[in-house]
Amino acid sequence: MTNILPLTLRFREKNISCPKWLIGRPQEALLCAKAKRQQQCFICAKAKRQQQCFICGKAKRQQQSAQPERKSTPCYAHDLKNGIITLINKGGLALCKVELVEFNDELLEGIGSYCLRSKKKSNGYINKNKWLNNRFEEGLKYVQVIANNKQVGFIEYTEAENSSRVVHADGYLVIHCLWVSEVGKGYGTRLINKCLEDAKKLAKKGVVVVTNSTTSWAPSKEIFLKNDFQLIDTAPYGFELLVYPLNNEAEQPYFPNDWEERLKKFTNLTILRSFQCPYVEVASENIIAGANKLNIQVEIIDLKDREALMELVPTPYGIFSVIYKGQLLSFQRLTIHSVIKKLRELTQ
Repeated sequence: MTNILPLTLRFREKNISCPKWLIGRPQEALLCAKAKRQQQCFICAKAKRQQQCFICGKAKRQQQSAQPERKSTPCYAHDLKNGIITLINKGGLALCKVELVEFNDELLEGIGSYCLRSKKKSNGYINKNKWLNNRFEEGLKYVQVIANNKQVGFIEYTEAENSSRVVHADGYLVIHCLWVSEVGKGYGTRLINKCLEDAKKLAKKGVVVVTNSTTSWAPSKEIFLKNDFQLIDTAPYGFELLVYPLNNEAEQPYFPNDWEERLKKFTNLTILRSFQCPYVEVASENIIAGANKLNIQVEIIDLKDREALMELVPTPYGIFSVIYKGQLLSFQRLTIHSVIKKLRELTQ
């Protein structure tokens, strides 16, 4: 009994009754007391964690609920004269300065063109910049969107009489390219509006653009339809012609209708190209590499003027066509594997 008494007293000190079945079994009584203490510690620790989680969760909810109050709906301030868009909040604080910068030869040398800018030493990038410099004298416009000193988009357009698209549109401006890297901010619309403003200043009949939703090498039509352009003509391979008329009495632009006749002029593997796009260089290299695998000779015709383009090119895109045995192999860049596959299909 001497060993049991301390355990019994220990139970009483903690207001815990000693189970009758433990009397006379001191070792088991000791283990039972230890187990209860561990259980109490566990319950206490669990309660603390729950309380901490509750406090932490409450703090997070309060923080999240406070965030919408700190945020304000952004709006844009436009400086049409200088082509500047400033993103501001309700308090009037400028958050983002967006500029429409019209390039000339000096800016082109300093900032550089948009496409392929990560490879400024590549032949494609160098050829594109040379091409732009030669076209500025003809009136070509190359406008970039600069947001917080970062290039985020551009538009390129010129008079139809000097354009690189196979379309009859004398008296119109022709958009070659439109591209933005950040959508949903109105950059594309601002660039289109800049082109429309220039068309009005030059008393043009309107603005046209060649679109194709099947390739990234031509703009898609959705943004132009959103900005009141009208679909007026189509051509093979998914090409569409859209117009924004500024004179309803003017003759509408149109595509040629002799695409098949143009293809029949070429039997050998032939590349028709212009360096209006910097990716034409690597596209040509892939054709040559694929053809070499099959021991097929490649002829390259560099389009020097619009007359050659309007006479020879078998698609509205104008600046890159690959033809073999009277059939169009591609109007866009292909991988070497795809080149080999297509050539084999045409040789069988």
